[in-house]
Amino acid sequence: MLHRHASDGLLFSERTQTLVVNAHGALMALAEKVAPEQRLLMQTTDSGEQKECRMVYGRKELTGPTRVAVEFTHPAPTFWRIAYPPADWTD
Repeated sequence: MLHRHASDGLLFSERTQTLVVNAHGALMALAEKVAPEQRLLMQTTDSGEQKECRMVYGRKELTGPTRVAVEFTHPAPTFWRIAYPPADWTD
C-alpha cells in the first residue's frame, strides 16, 4: 500500500504491486501519478509497518500502470521481512 498527500491536502492511498524489492526500496506498478522526489509512505499489508520513501524513477508504459522506483528515506533492511544473502556469499 502506498500513501501520499494529494494536492488538495487529502491523503491518497493506492494498493500497489511490487515488481522488485530490496533493502533500499522497491520498483512497483502504480496507476496514480507521482512526481520525482515526492515523499510517499509505504505500508506492508501483512504487518502494517510504514516507512517513508521518495520517488526516484518513473516510466510510463504504453499500456497499463507506470513503473515507479522508490527509495526509503532511512535504511530499512527488514521492512520486506525477507532474508538477503550475506555480502560475502559466493555460491
